[in-house]
Amino acid sequence: GIFGNQVVPQPRESVVTRWRADPWARGSYSYVAVGSSGSDYDLLAAPVAPPSPPNQPPGAAQPQPRVFFA
Repeated sequence: GIFGNQVVPQPRESVVTRWRADPWARGSYSYVAVGSSGSDYDLLAAPVAPPSPPNQPPGAAQPQPRVFFA
């Protein structure tokens, strides 16, 4: 098997996400194109900051991005 001769304990719990039934995902997944490099993964993993409000004065604190991982 994939673990060779190692004894692997049974899982303590499992989570069923049902992401295939999610109308926004529908079982999708992300990938990079053939020939991509590690820096392409880094670029895709970078957080995307929300745009600043139009009336925000210069030098004011920027909104913090929400970071999600899959």
